[in-house]
Amino acid sequence: MKKLERHELMLAIIAEREGHGMAQAHETEKTMIELENYFEQHYKVFEADAPTHEIIEIALDMMGESAFIEMLERNDFSDIFEMLAIEGYVTQVMGVWVVSIEHAWLKHQEIA
Repeated sequence: MKKLERHELMLAIIAEREGHGMAQAHETEKTMIELENYFEQHYKVFEADAPTHEIIEIALDMMGESAFIEMLERNDFSDIFEMLAIEGYVTQVMGVWVVSIEHAWLKHQEIA
């Protein structure tokens, strides 16, 4: 992926997950290296055709046991991937899957 494409993808993911205002703030206030570091700390990106079990494994590692148990208690789904998507831990942005525990509550509040 070209540097410009990656930069656009990172900003699109931040806009989707944290809001357009945050993406704009990251773009204007952070250097490319600072943006890369922030992104690497908070997000994991997978190609659209990545096996769902790999995405689930990373999401569960990032969430931790207590957050996973709380998610199970809130939902009545047997499909863990679907549950992660509904809760906002997994989203698709610009053709890639994004895993993050950052701001997952935004998606959860929109659904509730």
